[in-house]
Amino acid sequence: MALRDAVERLAWEVLARSDVTRPPVDIDAIAAREGLRFVPATFDSILGVYCGDPPSHVKLPFAMIASHQHPLRQRFTKAHELGHHLMDEPRGWVARMRLPSGLEHRSRDYHEWHECFAASLLMPRRWVDQFDGGSWRRDDIARLARRFAVTKIAAATRLEELYGRPRLDIVSAIVPAGEHTGLYAQA
Repeated sequence: MALRDAVERLAWEVLARSDVTRPPVDIDAIAAREGLRFVPATFDSILGVYCGDPPSHVKLPFAMIASHQHPLRQRFTKAHELGHHLMDEPRGWVARMRLPSGLEHRSRDYHEWHECFAASLLMPRRWVDQFDGGSWRRDDIARLARRFAVTKIAAATRLEELYGRPRLDIVSAIVPAGEHTGLYAQA
């Protein structure tokens, strides 16, 4: 839990550095301020790739974002790649996460923490807590998704993370059975 809290704090600090006080978050402006630029790319199955150590003729680290994805999905992918930019340091096959609390976590797969960062940046706990959904019916999830400019599946998954409602109950209320493929995956 301490690592999740540190990732959430980092997202909040990034918002504060950019003077963002309400949704929707301008992920492009925040990334530029943090020294990351986005480049559209054509991928078959990849949503985004972070290039933190670019060739010497490239001035900034960049992330390639799949241009065929829905714009709301691209926003989440951009936030995810910003998480790589802020939390990772390449170390061969193993990356080291840099977190402001001094916590360090080593793993070959940081996907969960980058997803947590993206969700925390685009839908900060403090803002979601102020949203007047309460019962989290289908209409509330759709309103939350519109307010934060994220997909309905991303909004539903974030609610599950924050409030513990079983994900499948929330997801099945908005996505037909068999169509959801993973955390924050749908447009």
